[in-house]
Amino acid sequence: MGDAFLNQNPLSLQGLYDKEKLLAGRLLYVELADLTNHILAHGSVNVSIDPKPDFFELHPFSDTSVEEIRIQGFDRLNEVGKYRHDSNVIRMTALRPTSDGVELTIQRTRYSSQAKSNLILDYLPPHAKKTMRQALLVETPGRLPELADNRLANSLGVTIQIYYRDDNGQLAPFLVPRTKATAVFNQKLWHDSASGAAEWPDKPKETQSTFEAYILDDLHQELYSELNLSPDDLQVLLPLAVCREVIRAGKPQIFFFGYTRLSRRELITNMEIARKRAKKKAAEPDEIYRMPLLRRSPNTGRIERIEHEYERRGLDPQCAASFYYCTKFLRKIQNQVDNLS
Repeated sequence: MGDAFLNQNPLSLQGLYDKEKLLAGRLLYVELADLTNHILAHGSVNVSIDPKPDFFELHPFSDTSVEEIRIQGFDRLNEVGKYRHDSNVIRMTALRPTSDGVELTIQRTRYSSQAKSNLILDYLPPHAKKTMRQALLVETPGRLPELADNRLANSLGVTIQIYYRDDNGQLAPFLVPRTKATAVFNQKLWHDSASGAAEWPDKPKETQSTFEAYILDDLHQELYSELNLSPDDLQVLLPLAVCREVIRAGKPQIFFFGYTRLSRRELITNMEIARKRAKKKAAEPDEIYRMPLLRRSPNTGRIERIEHEYERRGLDPQCAASFYYCTKFLRKIQNQVDNLS
């Protein structure tokens, strides 16, 4: 399972990174911080950021043949339309626990750096002897490279699982069908409500160095661009965990939980508005299919089954990890999201 650029096969990746403690044993993430206990104990969690002023540029592999693969892989990514434009994104190099949450060390880089590293790890052109992933694993057998490895962009991803009340009043996740045009999670499986690479602020000197200004504002932009949702459409928005993703060799990811009082019909209507708006711009690949009429996404189920059944249920690995954290959180609060603020 996968494509020419990224191995997305769970069994294969578990074998390659057998010295890492994967999330719940099978899910393709390594946990850096579970934030739910802070939320339950204090009603909130503090995620602070430490923005560094220096701009990050990729460093080369010492093996020139691996660097040649980087060039060829990026060119091919362009050719097939999985990379269309560049932007400033957030690179995360460290996470430090604090008394009331965590602190993230971040710096500015370019999305093209991600496309030249984390997105083409398994690309193997003709006559090449090893991929970028294989070159990294030679140095750290069975383990992910260091988070601050300067040969990888390790841009920070944000993803949110939005829940709504179904016709029976039960909490249900709003999942979206992902297309094959995306660089990862492109196996036509169910995906989280919205996700993307966190963008660096356009005016950093005028932007407060806070989680809200650097991360949440960008997440709201993702929600608008993919689902046509505004901040007022969500009654609850909470960061649940920070992990490293195995598929992209340790790229960091923040998992969010969201709750809306909008109905499924209203969510689908908004999603269609966002899809039509994105098609007019045509700046990025068409990432989301129109919601199918006859196929419904699965509900949460039990935590103990998610790690073993997510492929059979048609979930991609990121969606399965989101399910894991959201289900665990909802179980702890006994599904009383209406009482959260």
